[in-house]
Amino acid sequence: MAARYAYLAAKAYDYETGLLDTDNSASAGTRFLSDIVKARSLGVLRDGEPQVFGGEGDPGLADILARMKADWDVVKTRFGYNNPDIETSRFSLRTELFRISPSASGDVAWQQVLEDHVVEDLNQLDIYRRYCRPFTDSTNAQPAIVIPFSTCIEFGYNFFGQPLCGGDNAYDPSHSATRIRSVGIWFTGYNTTFNTNDTGGGLANEPRVYLIPVGVDIKRSPTDTAELRYWDVFDQALPLPYNIGESDLDDPTWIPVFDSLTENFGKLRRYASLRAYHDRGQFVEEETHNNARLIGRSVWNTQWYLIIPGGTLLSDPWEGIQRFIYGARNPDGTRNGNGIRDIKIFFQTYSIWGE
Repeated sequence: MAARYAYLAAKAYDYETGLLDTDNSASAGTRFLSDIVKARSLGVLRDGEPQVFGGEGDPGLADILARMKADWDVVKTRFGYNNPDIETSRFSLRTELFRISPSASGDVAWQQVLEDHVVEDLNQLDIYRRYCRPFTDSTNAQPAIVIPFSTCIEFGYNFFGQPLCGGDNAYDPSHSATRIRSVGIWFTGYNTTFNTNDTGGGLANEPRVYLIPVGVDIKRSPTDTAELRYWDVFDQALPLPYNIGESDLDDPTWIPVFDSLTENFGKLRRYASLRAYHDRGQFVEEETHNNARLIGRSVWNTQWYLIIPGGTLLSDPWEGIQRFIYGARNPDGTRNGNGIRDIKIFFQTYSIWGE
């Protein structure tokens, strides 16, 4: 059991540093992982602190953790982990992802893109069931707009992997890692006019969305080679251990790996929804989320999902989606076309420059 937790610590160290096996100035996380697998003892601890083992024989897990801590103390200053670059950026789904003009001439194409991404029932979507905390226990169909996209940090390309052009935004590929500090979702042209009838165009003032990374995190090694490294991040809930008493240790049938945990060791933590705000055209810190599930994740990920449930827009989820896309209903049953004009994703990031 101790080896499992030490292994998780080494995996976290490997993700944070991104060092390669060929780097000689500090130990890469993969080296610690192999040592942990070989360890057969706890090692030496003094006042609860792991100590480097200087004798003969198996140095144990404590020695590995002590060396990992010593290397981290060097790495965090050498590569700038203790003094990162802070940046704020907004990205337009309409222009930067789907390449649709922001002028009125592009409204029909934008509406069609949103319509193409409507799903009839989130409950039937594997991604939603696996990664999202449900907003209702109702078994009724829950329609939503589900937009998948990927991101990248490559020279000559914008954030969504499109060739860089006028008005685009992109992160700096000379940094080894660009990670999330806070996130925000903004709706441009969102209508919150009060009305209680079927012909109005108003939507709920505080819509909720899911923004989830489900692909592979990509970062560059901080060393001079800047080699790409890939991580399939599993956001794991660590179970609380039972209090271990003397009677447990005296019980010959007691097995730590099976009997000391209260729940499954590999349980996946799911994402809650985030509030989406009205686009004011400028950065407002109060309109961002310091989501603990996203903090520290790389903004470069091979697969994201933005999920906008219709039920958070209006009590009638289908009408909410129609108003969101096409605007208010006219007396003759048509729509006035004044739906949402853009969806913007905001990231506040911190970047490590490497060497």
